[in-house]
Amino acid sequence: MLHAKYVPIIACTPGNVRLVGQFSSATQGTVEVCVGGTWGTVCDDSWRLNEAIVVCNQLGYQGTSVAHINAYFGQSNETTLLSGVACTGVEPSLFTCLHNVGSNICPQSRDAGVNCSSGKFYLHTVITLVHISLLVVHPLPWNDWMLMEQIFM
Repeated sequence: MLHAKYVPIIACTPGNVRLVGQFSSATQGTVEVCVGGTWGTVCDDSWRLNEAIVVCNQLGYQGTSVAHINAYFGQSNETTLLSGVACTGVEPSLFTCLHNVGSNICPQSRDAGVNCSSGKFYLHTVITLVHISLLVVHPLPWNDWMLMEQIFM
């Protein structure tokens, strides 16, 4: 049985990331990065939740559900361009994490993947000398929005 490969049309600008592969979508798939005008994969040799969180945040999602290893979304035909990626989870981009660039001996069976949560995250903070108000807009399962405000004194 043939399975279509999801490949979003995203310009390969250095530093961009995208999610591709069998059974993938805009919120889940094998992680590909753009290095030197070429798309390539990320080796899962140190791939954990912190790295997946950075990818999901870079793509505009509030977080991640799962960090996938062992080519979970199918093996890519692309060259492995990043390996040894080590993030704390707060970096703005996968490329600001510790990493090695260039082809290596990581086989395609070790492609890293993610499953991002589909909700968008909005944060509004108001600070005064005696009052901090944290306003979080959170999507609910039935496509409605819940508004939460917590006051810290």
